[in-house]
Amino acid sequence: MNSNAHDWIDRAPRLPLKTTVFFDYAEGRVKGRTVNISESGMLAVFDRHLDVWLPGRIVAVVGEWYLDVRVRVVRVDGRTAALTFEGLTESSRAAIQKLVEQSDGVLV
Repeated sequence: MNSNAHDWIDRAPRLPLKTTVFFDYAEGRVKGRTVNISESGMLAVFDRHLDVWLPGRIVAVVGEWYLDVRVRVVRVDGRTAALTFEGLTESSRAAIQKLVEQSDGVLV
């Protein structure tokens, strides 16, 4: 048996974050509210259902931090969507790390 068959990659720790975000995609913009964030993605509830694999951008202003990153929808449950961050620049990565640090620090 291949020993790699049972190797798992742990999910990045998710921390609660409640802020307004906008999902921009080819057909327009959808408003949402984040549930949690990690250094690899976020979970948010949107005003409408999003399709799995839909690419777009998340835009948010949280305090002094402006976030504008490419994302892809990876899981959907009703209007709740899990998004993975894609193609992060160093400034985007720094903004995400600051958002994670400024969350209330309770792992979920």
